[in-house]
Amino acid sequence: MLKFITSLFSRTSPPVRDGLTVAECGPLALALILECEGLDQPWMRPPGNSGITIGVGFDLGYCTAQELDVAWSRHLDQQSMLHLHCAVGKKGAAAEALEQRMKLCQRISKDAAYEVFERCTLPKWRAVTAKTFPGLEVLTPDQQGVLVSLIFNRGPSLSGPRRREMACIRDILTNRFITNKADAIAAQILSMRRLWPDIPGLQRRRLRESNLMKSETP
Repeated sequence: MLKFITSLFSRTSPPVRDGLTVAECGPLALALILECEGLDQPWMRPPGNSGITIGVGFDLGYCTAQELDVAWSRHLDQQSMLHLHCAVGKKGAAAEALEQRMKLCQRISKDAAYEVFERCTLPKWRAVTAKTFPGLEVLTPDQQGVLVSLIFNRGPSLSGPRRREMACIRDILTNRFITNKADAIAAQILSMRRLWPDIPGLQRRRLRESNLMKSETP
């Protein structure tokens, strides 16, 4: 993983890409994302309302057929791609019903997973994070990367009671009277643990994100 992170940072695109602002993602935040996401095979569906997830956090429940083809057709055989297309847009119980079929898919290598993460997944979520949280450029690259981790894991929605803290983070970043934005954001990330009292992995991820957000002063 360390070799991949070092290699990636020699090629990572700048904060402005094709005229659009994207969030930065420092090495500590990138390591956090990779460690928390792990390497998923098609038959290893995460709990909750996720879809079939492959590689490094590539969730078929939240992608399009075109995104699947662009990302994975160069790495997987035709039969595996046909099976995976059946999982596009399916989440929760609908995805769970496909688990036996997913066992027929080709095993995904670490090299393939990292290539798709670098080429497709990370650029997408860097851009989505910058759009969701205007003003994040006041944070350090690792602190911005914490927000990339958060959006990557939870998605960009800011509406509803389960998204209360996400909306607060947006407001913190745009409020010029809040000077210690990092600590204020860290507190909101920690507060999100209320949502998953019985999922230790998400409890740990939010704690790690909160600690990294607080560890530097922008």
